[in-house]
Amino acid sequence: MAATVYSRVNSITSQTCTRLLVAKTKLSPIRSLRPPATKAPRMTIPHLELRAALLAAQLLRSLASELDISTENCIAWIDSQIVLHWLRSTKPTGNVLIDNYIEHVQELLPASIWHYVPTESNPEDLASRCVEPQQLLSCKLWWTGLD
Repeated sequence: MAATVYSRVNSITSQTCTRLLVAKTKLSPIRSLRPPATKAPRMTIPHLELRAALLAAQLLRSLASELDISTENCIAWIDSQIVLHWLRSTKPTGNVLIDNYIEHVQELLPASIWHYVPTESNPEDLASRCVEPQQLLSCKLWWTGLD
């Protein structure tokens, strides 16, 4: 899973400049990859996406604090409509673990800043899809985000 934070600056001449500030990746827990031979529950794709949202929320909150920027002035993007629904919802899902993750993300960032981005336009997917570092050097989406 991966999270990226970009800075977007609007100039006096109405030009915008968006650049990558920081990126962070984290490996999925091994139990999400293990075949369901054991009774231990496997992590689903939405559950992993929710963990990625938590990683992004922690990274964005930390950087906004360092730069003295209100998180209400930020935009958070996610390519999972299921997780987006969970983050905007006030009703529990019925799964304690997922509800705890949702609550943690909601404590870090307001639900109103989360928006949907299609997977093919999501720069974070590049980091989680084993793109070679050499390929990232020439990838405009990685360096400028959703410009």
